[in-house]
Amino acid sequence: MKINWGTAIVLVFIGFISFILYFVVKMNINSDYEHDLVTEDYYKQELAFQNEINAEKNSKTLLKDVIVKKNSRRSSHLFSRR
Repeated sequence: MKINWGTAIVLVFIGFISFILYFVVKMNINSDYEHDLVTEDYYKQELAFQNEINAEKNSKTLLKDVIVKKNSRRSSHLFSRR
């Protein structure tokens, strides 16, 4: 049986769509592939991290360099001389 080039394109297109839909369904059904947010208060943590980024960016405009060392309990700020 000879396949027309138009029929071949349609078959390849249907095969590709089936391949993609297979993985979409597999990722949604299988519990090993969790795509939810990692924590419940994700946005609150993101805002806190953005504040750290802003603080670092603002510290670069100072005349003296600021070195920040963070521990689990506290953070220390050291000002270096230029």
